[in-house]
Amino acid sequence: MLLKRLLFGLISLAMLGSLSLTPITVALATPTNLITNPGVETPSPTNANLPSGWLQGNWGANSAVFSYDSAAAHSGNYGVEVQMNSYTNGDAKWYFTPVNVTAGSTYNYTDFYKSSVATDVMIQYSNSAGTLSYVDLGEQAASPTNWSQVNDTFVVPAGDTQLTVFHLINSVGYLQTDDYSLTASTPVPTVTLTSPTANSNLSGNVSLSATATGAPTSITPNPVASVQFTLDGNDIGSPVTASPYNLTWDSDQTTNGTHEFGAIVTSDGGTTASSTPVTVNIDNATPAGGNLIANPGVETPSSITSGTPLDWLQGNWGTNSAVFSYDSAAAHSGNYGVEVQMNSYTSGDAKWYFDPVNISASKSYTYTDFYKSSAPTDVMIQYSNSAGALSYVDLGEQAASPTNWSEVNDTFTTPSTATQMTMFHLINSVGYLQTDDYSLTAAAVVAPTPTVSLSSPAVNSTLTGNTTLTATTTNTSSVKSVQFTLDGQHIGSPLTTSPYSLTWDTDQTTNGAHNFGATVTPVSGANINSAPVAVEISNPNPLGGNLVPNPNDLTASSTTPTNPQDWSIDNWGTNTATFSYLPAGSGYNGSRALSVNMTSYTSGDGKWSFTPQNIAPDTQYKFSEYYESNVNTEVDAVFNMTNGTTEYQIIGLPGPASTWTNFTSEFVVPQGTANVTIYHLLENVGQLSTSDFSMSAYNPVGFKRPLVTLTFDDGYVNEYTEGLALLEKYGFTSTQFVITDLIGQTGYMTNAEIQDMYLAGNEIASHTVTHSDLTQETSSAVTNELFESQTQLQSLIKAPVYDMAYPYGLYDSSVVSQVKNYYQAARGVEDGLNSKDNFDAYDIKVQNIYNTTTTAQVADWVKQAQATNTWLVIVYHSVDPDVNSAIDGGIYNVTPTQLSAELSAIKSSGVAVETMHQAVAEVEAQL
Repeated sequence: MLLKRLLFGLISLAMLGSLSLTPITVALATPTNLITNPGVETPSPTNANLPSGWLQGNWGANSAVFSYDSAAAHSGNYGVEVQMNSYTNGDAKWYFTPVNVTAGSTYNYTDFYKSSVATDVMIQYSNSAGTLSYVDLGEQAASPTNWSQVNDTFVVPAGDTQLTVFHLINSVGYLQTDDYSLTASTPVPTVTLTSPTANSNLSGNVSLSATATGAPTSITPNPVASVQFTLDGNDIGSPVTASPYNLTWDSDQTTNGTHEFGAIVTSDGGTTASSTPVTVNIDNATPAGGNLIANPGVETPSSITSGTPLDWLQGNWGTNSAVFSYDSAAAHSGNYGVEVQMNSYTSGDAKWYFDPVNISASKSYTYTDFYKSSAPTDVMIQYSNSAGALSYVDLGEQAASPTNWSEVNDTFTTPSTATQMTMFHLINSVGYLQTDDYSLTAAAVVAPTPTVSLSSPAVNSTLTGNTTLTATTTNTSSVKSVQFTLDGQHIGSPLTTSPYSLTWDTDQTTNGAHNFGATVTPVSGANINSAPVAVEISNPNPLGGNLVPNPNDLTASSTTPTNPQDWSIDNWGTNTATFSYLPAGSGYNGSRALSVNMTSYTSGDGKWSFTPQNIAPDTQYKFSEYYESNVNTEVDAVFNMTNGTTEYQIIGLPGPASTWTNFTSEFVVPQGTANVTIYHLLENVGQLSTSDFSMSAYNPVGFKRPLVTLTFDDGYVNEYTEGLALLEKYGFTSTQFVITDLIGQTGYMTNAEIQDMYLAGNEIASHTVTHSDLTQETSSAVTNELFESQTQLQSLIKAPVYDMAYPYGLYDSSVVSQVKNYYQAARGVEDGLNSKDNFDAYDIKVQNIYNTTTTAQVADWVKQAQATNTWLVIVYHSVDPDVNSAIDGGIYNVTPTQLSAELSAIKSSGVAVETMHQAVAEVEAQL
């Protein structure tokens, strides 16, 4: 029966906390079957009735016959079969030897089966400690005639290292199975060019864009290491290491004509993939080399037209007599120049001119040539548009220069419709004109001064982990680089191409308020800074380990100088409180202190608190501070949950301290936590000062093994009528803290019921006589509460009473001193797990059960105790089928259904459960 309860408990827990089975859609490599002998074709060398690497499983009250023969084969010579001849409970199955798997990775399981009845498929996981857990993949319909296939995809839970799969039968009938497969998903990276588009005509700066995916793992959902853009198979620019994968590239750096762009993605694991190439046409007015004029020094003769330089033409119209020459006599440099000799003139002109070249509309160009002439000459531009229509612009008359070489130098802007142009340096009178060394280049433009602003992150946003910084600039063409800054210091390298974006890990700095900025360096001129963007950085593992922002309160708020940066005041209820931000040196170690002085009190509290900080789930943290006070105070961990609610844990009850005293406590992070802050509450007339705060990840010093103790407070009758049966069902005993004045009263256990509890193996312990606040009682009254309760209970059960629980969880040093006279240990309500390095037999930490506590949360507490070998003490109160029971206002009530599910989760974990007295004895022996 115990095995049956254990398996049912494991199945119940797995179904309540079932994992998402949504597959990850990625490209897959050829999968490897992890199952040895998956077709059961190889018999075991030691037992011919078993396939090698396979086992039989059978439990419960049933009669099952296992077969290994050809009759059950889907393919090949062998299959396996289970024939269930009678059935009351349990199941039977063949299953493969557990295989190693990776937590967080995706796997696919298949098998082929025939069955006369419905069957079930279940995964059995195990972790490094050998603890088993189960996930039910669902019922499979009967398939008596044809072979059907099981096909399931799932993700391995965190912490698990091995698995096997049970295709089981749990009713009278037969199940035949064969051809098993278990494979891991093997994703590969992909990359696609989204810009430019195929067959587009490009000029000037070209925006290249790509989308890419990596190979998803449990750690990185999209691990793209870089994207490298290519032109004609050669790398251009540097690899882009963060999304968006964009590159601005100047197409003037290559020749005009047809080219192919591409992209190559590299994943974190080193695998690569290439995009489909995109063919484009590059057509620039300023191609590689700068001078648009082909053969500008006329040094290369035409191979087709004798007496003419390559790519040059002669033009002559009107009534005149012109002779064209191409020889050394007209050379300004080199071996050749060109000349026009006008011997008679009535009208028209004559000139040499180069083949028309492509230009950009509305762009500035500079034209030069060198000339000698015996008469004034003229320079004119001939434009053509896309329809071939011609237009002309006269750049003006050039003075005669018969002795020395002169230079034409003109800058102009092309018309909005122009696509091509040539230049006419012409003669239109009797005389000669010699020209050489022509140049047509895009004009140098004086870049306007750029500005820069941060568009991401947003002002006053809270950041954690990797954050994307994005800057935008004006006059982008005049930007040389953009440098991001944090608090005025450079982060990352200067970015030289738009978009200006940087992914930066905020773990590299402390938690708290910071300012991001950006500095633009122009092509010419001085650097220009953006307006700073204030943000809050909140990481579970910040630089230096301390999560508390501004932990010594030395930095005053820039907006409220009477408060420290990242700290605020909270005061509620009916009271009068004064809050002070004391000067440097007022704190414990030269820091600034925070003070609350409460002069009247009816209700509520007053406290300082730091900006809530992000923390890691399923972990423990340690909080520390120094304080002075003249009254008892309380320290709470305050968790803001992802569902919008707030949860509170009492983590300490510091007593009065006339000098600076260290307070330290550890706490466990609940499931679903978004962030946390700490309240050190003053809720009485008095004074409290605090300083030198610290909160960091905590790794406890564990015992030899994890332990769980179940405690029930107050002695409610339903702890007996409802709770005892469930404790016995799961084989557990508990510690029952009884208020002796309430024994036998309505709603509370009688003497006989308490005796039954004790005889069933449960520890009976004291919760005092009247459940009064011991910190408010006289010394003699405290003695009576402790002694009389212990005496009455010992008389009732005829055995020692070793332990007690503080009413309301409240105590101080004088109360503890008296408790030690009567009891070996005492329990409060302060949250946490008990470990070697924090163990105090008279301040045992607990996890409190509320009516909102989920089974998953209880399972998570147990999991953390198992991971750290610590002692988990769980506090229950009433066990009432009415979830809104008036007892305790329903806050601390659990229904029998809730209690059963939680005990089942504990049972499934395999953790040792002991009474408080047993656990204290075990752990104290290890100190």
